Amino acid sequence: VNAGSLKILAVSTDKRLPTLPDVSTFVEAGYPQLSASFWTALHAPAGTPADVIARLNDAAVTAIKGAEFTKQMEFESQIVEAGPPALLDTQLQKDIALWGPAIKANNIVLE
Repeated sequence: VNAGSLKILAVSTDKRLPTLPDVSTFVEAGYPQLSASFWTALHAPAGTPADVIARLNDAAVTAIKGAEFTKQMEFESQIVEAGPPALLDTQLQKDIALWGPAIKANNIVLE
């Protein structure tokens, strides 16, 4: 890419990558169905008390917003979004809507 022998047409993330600010997303290019990315989250067992969830979330957000972590994520062209558990719930619902039909149509099941 940097040598000019390869051109990136678009990225599949919802937002442009900090390391490739001039490369549009597929959504910006008119292909909203090609918006997909991976994510990582911290989960706790069902029934974990709300105060424990809040403390874990606060600690995770503090770590994620730290300079060292941020620098590493930028190096890896990662987009970091740290926030309350509701942010993860929103992402899960979005992914269920995106991938659910394909999973059902292809009879994909957990083993």
